[in-house]
Amino acid sequence: MRGLIVFFTLCAMPAALPAQTADPAPASAASAPAPAEKPSCRYFMRTGSIMPGKTICLTKAHWREIDTENRLANDHALNRDQAGNRGAPGSSGN
Repeated sequence: MRGLIVFFTLCAMPAALPAQTADPAPASAASAPAPAEKPSCRYFMRTGSIMPGKTICLTKAHWREIDTENRLANDHALNRDQAGNRGAPGSSGN
């Protein structure tokens, strides 16, 4: 279940990222560029497939954001199930 949540979150990420402008602001010669945060990679297995898994590399801050979103979605799904709201709207819930 968690794998599916991560998968769908990663699929939706490009739409959620802000668009970058064509002309970035010029940096002054006196200021040194900030060191880029080192990416952290995670390997995702494809369940039920003979194809190899996929490695995704993002910054630690981005992974924290994704983990938080997944945790909230998981909590929401568990709370909904515990409340007896299973199935499609209008179904008996059995």
